[in-house]
Amino acid sequence: MHKFTSQKNIKNKLNQGFTIIEVLVYVAILGIVSVAIIASSMVVNSSFNKTRVTRNLLESGNNGMERITREIRQANSIDIASSTFGSNPGVLTLNGKDSGGSARVVKFSVLSGSLNIYENNSLLDDLLNQNVTATNLIFRRISTGAGEAVKIELTLNNGTISEKFYDTVILRGGY
Repeated sequence: MHKFTSQKNIKNKLNQGFTIIEVLVYVAILGIVSVAIIASSMVVNSSFNKTRVTRNLLESGNNGMERITREIRQANSIDIASSTFGSNPGVLTLNGKDSGGSARVVKFSVLSGSLNIYENNSLLDDLLNQNVTATNLIFRRISTGAGEAVKIELTLNNGTISEKFYDTVILRGGY
């Protein structure tokens, strides 16, 4: 008979449900866990956005500098009359030949934050990604008895981050 009454007591307790205090404790725990999950999601999202913006800026700088470097290396000479050295925004005009042997003039300049490349006085492209602007472009000419080189200083900005890029490139035949 003792076994029967203890099973009956257990059954009665199960049918009673939760007390208001138990419900409040469960709701508080659920609220705390929810806030922690939402806060961590916001931190992860913010970090992802910062990383994306930084990557876009660095990619623009690397691509722009790579194109300028490649064109300087392929050039035969610098057009001193139409280039601007040591000031911002700088202009660099390079003389060379295309693959067919025809004369080719390549020019780099900044206009309204765009890093532009021109070929034979025709605009080819803006070398920067969207939402990235060039705030500083300075070319410095280095001339020795053996050849010429160009020192490049480029500063890019995307509204939140600013990054500087530097390179020194020797023209063809200058080494």
